[in-house]
Formats: sequence, structure tokens, C-alpha cells
Amino acid sequence: MLVKINGDTLSKNDIEKFFQTFGNITDKIHVEHIMSCWPNFEFESEHVAVNKEKGIYGQEIKEVDACAYAFYSFAVNSDGKVSLCFLDWGKKLIIGDVTNEKILDIWNGKKMKNYQKMFLRGDRKKHPICGNCGQMSHGNPDNIDAHKDKLLAKI
Repeated sequence: MLVKINGDTLSKNDIEKFFQTFGNITDKIHVEHIMSCWPNFEFESEHVAVNKEKGIYGQEIKEVDACAYAFYSFAVNSDGKVSLCFLDWGKKLIIGDVTNEKILDIWNGKKMKNYQKMFLRGDRKKHPICGNCGQMSHGNPDNIDAHKDKLLAKI
């Protein structure tokens, strides 16, 4: 079991109490920070703001060029539509549909490969959705940038 909480508005005492309360009864525990991971999905208010100083896990903010998630994951929505990205709540990056395609065919399909090539060519920033993805800077992504040319040659 994983227990996590937004730590941006908590005092040190609140965070300590959180760990004392849940630390011995969970497998994983995290204090996270608010980030803007999906373009056009902002939730800032007078009480909550996107953290602009550190990433979701408190790490240094550092943007990567290539999205590594497209090489090991995608999201199957409740209606069977398959999205390239687990953050695609608006279903803007649909690459298939499990109601009439096999998952393996979607994974190995042309749409998936085209996105992978786009990321490896360094064209993510040109994409209308992926170009402004906060996950690539604030979400602690895997960094495959140094391996882009080698990976592109294998696709």
C-alpha cells in the first residue's frame, strides 16, 4: 500500500505527524509537491499553487527532452480507448482501442512508433500537447536523452 500527501501547505510538525501515523502501516509513504503535469489543466487558487521551486518528490526541476514513458507504458481507459500517456485524462493522445484491437498490436502499432520517433528526434516541444508537459520537468521522469540516437536506430 502507498500513502501520500501534498506537503506544500503542511508544517514540519504536520509532516512528522503524517509519518508517525502511517509510516508503520504502509509499504511506501511520500510527501509530494503540487505540479502542473498536463497542459491546460491548471488548478491554482488562493489556497493551492503549483510548486515552481521543486519537483513532485522534492527533486531539482530539470527538463528532459524525450518522454521515456512512451517506451514502457500507456493507459487503457474504461471505454477501451488507449492513450499514449497515463496523464491524458482528456483523451487527446488516443493510439488505439482494445474493443477492436489487441493490446500487443496497439503497442507495436504505427501510432505508438510515430510518437516514440517524435520523442527520440527531439520534436516533443513541437507537439501541441506533449510540448508543454510538466511531467518532463517536475515529475521525476526517466532520462533517456543521452540514448536517443541509439534508440531511434532500433525503431
